[in-house]
Amino acid sequence: MQTTTSHHITECSGETHRQRDASTGFRFLAPEPEHSGNVGEVWKSESFATEARSLSTTLAPGLHVACGMANARSQARHGDLFQASGATFALAYYDSAQVFDTQVEAGDVSCVGVYLPDVLLDDDAGRIVESIRTVDAALIQRISPTVSEVAKRLTAPLPGDYGEAACRLVLEARGLELLAAAHSLFVDPRPAPLSQRHQRIASDASAYIDENLARKITISELGRAVASSPRTLTEAFRKTHGETIASYVTRRRMEHASALLRAGHSVSAVADAVSYSPNAFSHAFRHYFGLSPRDYATA
Repeated sequence: MQTTTSHHITECSGETHRQRDASTGFRFLAPEPEHSGNVGEVWKSESFATEARSLSTTLAPGLHVACGMANARSQARHGDLFQASGATFALAYYDSAQVFDTQVEAGDVSCVGVYLPDVLLDDDAGRIVESIRTVDAALIQRISPTVSEVAKRLTAPLPGDYGEAACRLVLEARGLELLAAAHSLFVDPRPAPLSQRHQRIASDASAYIDENLARKITISELGRAVASSPRTLTEAFRKTHGETIASYVTRRRMEHASALLRAGHSVSAVADAVSYSPNAFSHAFRHYFGLSPRDYATA
């Protein structure tokens, strides 16, 4: 069987910057000698473009699991439709190769995926395939706060100070975690969601944070804003969004900061917009993205 062609841009209407693609075979899932050629693959792709662009992706027969951050619409030539707006998690299983034609909106795209041919489907991966078949579909996707946290972690840049061999190990580890996340989300999902009141508290809290990224907010203030005790707030937020309030604040500030840097704002202005001193912002930004704000803006 052929291996998948990993989301490489084949036709681009806009200038593309910082496009990096990486992939590695599954050393830990190496096929038996008689199955040589039937290898699994972990792939990772990052790009930024100033305009919308088109790409064509061929999915080989077998199981495909992917997550990422993008705004895109993808149509299989036989009919399956995939739409992403922000963080998205998707599973697909096909008996024959499928070609997807995709339109990707301008901006950042970061995604990671796993491909397994039938010969490498063990019991756990087989249960993922069954979960797809249970809903009578070849492709299913999910968008949720939990997906956002998984996508952010797994699509983070590979360590810049690691060598090629070490980066392969990191990529393989992310492939295993991606399969584990698929199993958790689709095969053994979490218990039923919190009450509507707790979901409302968490939703109002995240909206309040988003509106006040330029200043520091205490848990007490946030609790008063959403009519909740700090304890109820922190528990409801973690269970609803899949991350702590502190983690959410940091992520939203860094996401907002990266957009402002891309738009041409100065480092000091961006730091002020996300409630950091310039020095503290540079340190936090480098820790989060692996690049200084200036390097990120010009990458």
